[in-house]
Amino acid sequence: RRIPIHASTICLDNKGIMFCGIKNSGKSSLSLASVLWHNCKFLTDDISFIDVKDDNDVCSVLRGIHIGCGEISLIKNKFLIKKDFLSTPERKDRIILNKDYCCKKQKINHIVFPILQNESKYFSVFKLSVDDAAKKLMENSISFGNNSSCFDMDCAKQIINNIDSAFIVHIGTDIDFSCNEIITFIS
Repeated sequence: RRIPIHASTICLDNKGIMFCGIKNSGKSSLSLASVLWHNCKFLTDDISFIDVKDDNDVCSVLRGIHIGCGEISLIKNKFLIKKDFLSTPERKDRIILNKDYCCKKQKINHIVFPILQNESKYFSVFKLSVDDAAKKLMENSISFGNNSSCFDMDCAKQIINNIDSAFIVHIGTDIDFSCNEIITFIS
């Protein structure tokens, strides 16, 4: 049984890290920064399907990542791109990552619920209880048609009980700084 979650997922040293949250919470930006600067592999963007029966594995279905203004500035800073050719503020584009920067399947070890703050180098982390993490996971589940009944609190708790940690992070606009802090916290 695969449960769709509003999340982006990366792999770091054979550990799956899922960035789970609402639109514009920093999921794609954290994933992209992880790949660009922290030797992570990309797995999914925006929607992650957790296979509950297969040890919380997430499988990749597309190597693309949505990029908007925040992600464009990450790319420009990394590759020192001066020309504004990637996107406009009104729309998002999808870039396809080279397969060398991607993985196909990974067990989820950590679930991160990012909350974007307005300050540049702001960072704080709060570890969640099983109940609180399960509630947050359910808040970020995605319903397609009549599948909403297949994901309940017991299923969410089963997922949380099979990972190493779940936590909320308040991140600032300096995504690379926040990404580094998350990876340091997990390691």
